[in-house]
Amino acid sequence: MNDATTTVELIKKLDTAGMADDVPDESLEALIENARMIAMSDGFPKVKKVHGAEMPALDLATRAMTLHLLSTQEGAGSGMTSEKVDVLENHYADTSRLKWLQRTPWGQLYWRLYKDYVGSPIKLKVFEH
Repeated sequence: MNDATTTVELIKKLDTAGMADDVPDESLEALIENARMIAMSDGFPKVKKVHGAEMPALDLATRAMTLHLLSTQEGAGSGMTSEKVDVLENHYADTSRLKWLQRTPWGQLYWRLYKDYVGSPIKLKVFEH
């Protein structure tokens, strides 16, 4: 798994919301490793040809899942949609009814990548008899 291009530095660059600002690099490395194992167990190929170009499907899925895991952690935005500083006022999105991958844009991207690179989540086999 050392040939992956998903690094702590890349995750920090992709994290425009600043969720990783206070997260130690060792914790980010563990999240990246977990995300990669999730993507591998979900069946993402290392690369897949799309319109003649080789796409790094496993790395794309790893990045999306890492950021999804980071953003679903307690305190990582926690669904806040707006905040008013003077006379403190916070507003939160209700994500309790959403499926886990639908709760963040990164989870939604992971799901789209899954459908594009792995296929349907329902695998059917037809046995002739």
